[in-house]
Amino acid sequence: MEFYGHAGDKHTFGEKKAVLLSQKGNQDSRKLFTVADYRKLGSPTEFFDLHLNISYNDLRASGLMTDDLDNNPNTSPHWWWYVLRHFAPGLYWYGNSDVSLDYIEFEDEIHRKLRLNTAAYKKGINARIQEHMDLPNGRIIKHMYSMDEPFQTQLASFRKMQSLIEPGKPSLLAASYDVDHREFRQNKKGDFWEFQALTRAIAEPRDIMPDIYPIQPRVHYEPYAGEYFLQNVIDHQLTKYYRDSKEYSLENGKFYPIVQTFGYWNGQRWYSWTLPPKATQKALLMLPFCYGADGQYHYQLQGAVNSANNSGYLAPLVGIDSKKIEHNPYTYDVVKELNPRILQIGTELKSWEWLGASTVMIRSNYPELELSKTPIRKLRVKQACNGLYEGYIETGLYQNAKGETAIFAVNRRSNYFVYGRKHKHPDFTPLEQYDNAYKEFAPQTLIIELDPAHRNATVLDHETGKSYSAKNGKYQCPCSRRREAAEDCEVRVEASSRACMRPDVASTFMRQDVASTLMLQDEASTI
Repeated sequence: MEFYGHAGDKHTFGEKKAVLLSQKGNQDSRKLFTVADYRKLGSPTEFFDLHLNISYNDLRASGLMTDDLDNNPNTSPHWWWYVLRHFAPGLYWYGNSDVSLDYIEFEDEIHRKLRLNTAAYKKGINARIQEHMDLPNGRIIKHMYSMDEPFQTQLASFRKMQSLIEPGKPSLLAASYDVDHREFRQNKKGDFWEFQALTRAIAEPRDIMPDIYPIQPRVHYEPYAGEYFLQNVIDHQLTKYYRDSKEYSLENGKFYPIVQTFGYWNGQRWYSWTLPPKATQKALLMLPFCYGADGQYHYQLQGAVNSANNSGYLAPLVGIDSKKIEHNPYTYDVVKELNPRILQIGTELKSWEWLGASTVMIRSNYPELELSKTPIRKLRVKQACNGLYEGYIETGLYQNAKGETAIFAVNRRSNYFVYGRKHKHPDFTPLEQYDNAYKEFAPQTLIIELDPAHRNATVLDHETGKSYSAKNGKYQCPCSRRREAAEDCEVRVEASSRACMRPDVASTFMRQDVASTLMLQDEASTI
């Protein structure tokens, strides 16, 4: 058996590199398995496991395990991570018979210890959890957090640790992000390898916690940007993973998405992550409700900035030079405003069953929702010709034990970018220019066409408790930007029902013969 790899980055294979194994004072790239070794195993006649150990030092010495993440010797090595690239075993068989391999399994030291000393680790893990629970107010602990964002080699260890926790104790949680998102195409159909799918398949978390941060450099707010158009990014990077995670959680446990509330400014431009503009931030905070989230976390709550060059993580709260904490009003005010309402909405939706979610456009919605068990016939966005593009209203469908139906809707058409002398590109626009650079789209109208059997619906505003009854096939409801300055908007129930929403978010409950509506922010969404 020979252990080797190849030089190169994650997309290229370079020259072959052998791993020199330290053995009895000698170094060799090959490990021999002889007839004598076979006999020592008892001469098995069926498949058997052959264990070969490689030290991390040998891997590092060969250059296959390295802290040079970008494969550039002129940049600084990573302070925390090592990457293992293009590692492959090669088997050379010299016997006068056939040999077949059932599988080749890579196992790191942590997993090996968990597997071989299961009883000891189970005792230690549960004793440590109990110590936390025995602390004053320890009863509030609902989950235990393991290593943050485990990589592929750690997923099986997560599953093993999860299985060792005794019933009745807090379950294990770990955030899982979209490693190498859309980097590796798997086939000609355009399917990509997905780390999120790998996490569900290998780690098998009881409660799933995706941390997807879609607002990054290269994201554009105009539809001609193609793959990097904001709405396309939300489709393939956020809502797809939300849908997959929710469907997984229906048979396993809870769905706790982590919502982006931060960006990293390096003093000259946004790097890795861009701070979301206000209306987009509101939409991100509300989107999990379209996918039946059981709760949500914000990341980050507190960032850190170096005042010397004004670089660092901007979040609702910001630590300045590790000396004082200030709030960043731009993001802080949005989170402070929405969090109480998120709690209220989440509490209400706990008693409703999630049925599915869809993105509503002018002439269609995708994916198609199963509406046969609801009073809804069709969902559409009313064409208004009032912006660079229209549509992209995300809708989540719910039903309760009484058979009543609810809709939660979020207007994803949030911000557009205004190019100017001090804000020439989203990647280079500092926070102090955000109010000038990012503007909100005009409100859109969501058309909810009802089945004729439910034409006499009554609308109930969930937050205010106010109801609106249909009279002569129509009813009046407030539909303004601000509740205190509400004006009436007429809706014909027998033909369709319309929800007038702000660019950020609106939500609607609709029951079989009584439709209830949640008004979010300063705008009412109405049926």
